[in-house]
Amino acid sequence: SYFIRWEPIQYFGGTFDGQGHSISGLYFYDMQYYKNVGLFGSINSYDFDVWKGTDTTTIKDLTLKDSYFEAMENVAGIAGQITRLVTVFENVHNEALVKAGQYAGGLVGRTEYNGYPVVLNSSNKGNIHAVSGTVAGLVGYSLTGTRIKNSYNAGNIYGGGSGGLGGYIAGDLMDDDNGYSLIEFSYNSKFLSISL
Repeated sequence: SYFIRWEPIQYFGGTFDGQGHSISGLYFYDMQYYKNVGLFGSINSYDFDVWKGTDTTTIKDLTLKDSYFEAMENVAGIAGQITRLVTVFENVHNEALVKAGQYAGGLVGRTEYNGYPVVLNSSNKGNIHAVSGTVAGLVGYSLTGTRIKNSYNAGNIYGGGSGGLGGYIAGDLMDDDNGYSLIEFSYNSKFLSISL
């Protein structure tokens, strides 16, 4: 088999239904300039007033495997960065290798500016590396309310920043005025190596 150089999908909003299929053989490498890398580089809305509690993007029924993403920051198998949207990941599984200068996760690298990840029945089995910032199996770094339920990490985690909350399922969950973080019925089963 061989790898195809992937250009991450940027500014995605809407619904992506994988219908139970898997995607494999993708790679991206740029450690000098590039950030927001994954199958989706960014999940975003240009409307600064978009957060009304109803605007939602959904990614579901998808497995990413036999792939490799490495970039400067905000790197994940599925979504490098989430901004200004509630994003639901349901039955989504990452088995790709992920490396970042900072902020890395199996499903989400980083969220900010009212980006609210909801992770349901999902998993990471890929090894995740970050030189600095935070790193975790599912959500690397979240500035806003994050929900994780019935999900797990089974990939090794390596990083220079904190492994964080919830058995390394989520890296650094910082609640803002719009919500709180909740992890339930979820677990980590693999190795964590963090150098402080």
